[in-house]
Amino acid sequence: MIKAFTLLIFLTFLLSCHKEVEFPEAGFEVPTGTIKAGVPATFRNTSRNASAYEWDFGDSSTIVTSSEVEISHNFKIGGDFTVRLIAKSGGGSNGISKSVKVDDPDQPLPKAIFELNPAAECPAPCTVAITNSSINSTSYTWFFGDNTPVDTRELKLSRTFNDVRSYAITLIAKANGLPNDTLTKTLRVTAPQAEQPTAEFDISGENCTYNCDVTFTNRSVKGITYLWNFGDGSLSTDLSPKHNYKRAGAYNVILVTRNGSLTSMKKKVVQIYAKCKFTKQTRQHPISGNYEALFSYDTNDFPLRSTEIENEVSGAPVSRIINDYTYADGFLNGRQYSLSVRNNSQVVVEVSSGRFTHKYNADGLLSSTEILRTTVKDRNNPAGGSTISKSAFQYEYHANYNVSKVTVDGTVYSYSETGLLTSVNPSSENTGEVYTFKHQNFTKTYRVTKYIIANNRISEIEFTDNAKQKLEYDNEGQLIRKTFRDPALPFETSCVEEWKYDNQKNIDLLTRVYLGHPSYLAPEGVTVHNVTSYTKTIVRAGSVDETQANEVTAFTQYNSEGLPLKSNRFGGDNTYVYECNR
Repeated sequence: MIKAFTLLIFLTFLLSCHKEVEFPEAGFEVPTGTIKAGVPATFRNTSRNASAYEWDFGDSSTIVTSSEVEISHNFKIGGDFTVRLIAKSGGGSNGISKSVKVDDPDQPLPKAIFELNPAAECPAPCTVAITNSSINSTSYTWFFGDNTPVDTRELKLSRTFNDVRSYAITLIAKANGLPNDTLTKTLRVTAPQAEQPTAEFDISGENCTYNCDVTFTNRSVKGITYLWNFGDGSLSTDLSPKHNYKRAGAYNVILVTRNGSLTSMKKKVVQIYAKCKFTKQTRQHPISGNYEALFSYDTNDFPLRSTEIENEVSGAPVSRIINDYTYADGFLNGRQYSLSVRNNSQVVVEVSSGRFTHKYNADGLLSSTEILRTTVKDRNNPAGGSTISKSAFQYEYHANYNVSKVTVDGTVYSYSETGLLTSVNPSSENTGEVYTFKHQNFTKTYRVTKYIIANNRISEIEFTDNAKQKLEYDNEGQLIRKTFRDPALPFETSCVEEWKYDNQKNIDLLTRVYLGHPSYLAPEGVTVHNVTSYTKTIVRAGSVDETQANEVTAFTQYNSEGLPLKSNRFGGDNTYVYECNR
């Protein structure tokens, strides 16, 4: 009983709150008397229960939305027209139509007429020819897609539209004492139509010695934007740039020109020479004996062969190393080396050989390097003492032709578009990613698990067993300290290695020749680093447990180009010979 009573109260309340929907009823009154073209005619809206209205005067004019009770309309020509009003509300819509007769005007009214060529659409920059064919008019006002009026009596006009968008082009035709006539047309300006560009450029100032400016003159056709890659990691978007090369070598210079989505690439090689070529090194050591290295080059200063011979004090040969370089189309495609080692009885006890194979992609950029090494410890028993190792490098590039990724035996080095090192991901396949800690009779080997990058350099390396190695650099980017710690070792043992340098002299003994390699990767060539001392310290429980110090290189004499002539490298008397003909 209570439930029934409650339901009755709810229904009574619901019905009392219901409001009947009122549907619109359209209605209007036409003007009394004669309606004449060119003279405004006033219509009166008598609709009910409506909140919005649409008027269509039947003369091809724009439909008018108005909530005013009275609305005026100017018929341009005489004739019979059907005027329709649609009244709208939340309850729906209702329409009504009435016929009206319009008399011809006392004199011809202005009529706006114009044509566009192209008529409706064209790519930017779009130049449109406009022909004004209006009649019964004495003056004209134009709007070209903005609110700025342009008054002109010219009947043929030309207008260029640069922005990609739609433009409402409006003409208002006028005559004194008569109503204006307006005509609007829409012009759509699309994205520029791409034409196939052709990249081309000239070079001046090349074949100079390093630290020289080279000028590049752009001869491209139909290009809109340009991107230059100078082969040393530097980029430019200038039309015809100038670039300074700090080091000698052969550089891939690439120009990419774009027109819309279409591109064209042109590559040329710029040769920058060294003032001096390193041709000979000798060393005399009271214990290890004599050492001699000879270097030869082709006409482009590219290395052809290097030969190293180390002798006993008695003069008998102990080891001999030969490197031969081969080229194709100006690029290094291979290097072969051989090593033979003899014992005191002049019996060959070890023979090693290797081949470096370089391949290039369709753009002439280095795509891969394979290294195959074979070592025979005992020539009389090759099966029992031979080893074969293989390494592989793969190179990928950004759209600007700077290297984006280098994969070394599975380890991936990633670079930004401007050549900055951004990340290094280690690989279990890379046998080189190990660290061996040795102290007295203790030896432990660790594998790299993570690299941490800071300021474009590896700042810290994490290993297995939570071991870590911190790397520090000087302002020149040279490594000055490595600190290795393993918390699992007793007494918080650490190993600190430190290097000192002589930054006052240039001691690159063999010209670095890039030959298609990205400049920030290891180039071909032999370089004696300007390290003056090396120190290794083992610290246990906060105290120095072992110290190893070594004066690595002390250059004592230089030539006029700042290249070393003498040093005590490897504890011997070293002399360096150059050929300076540039």
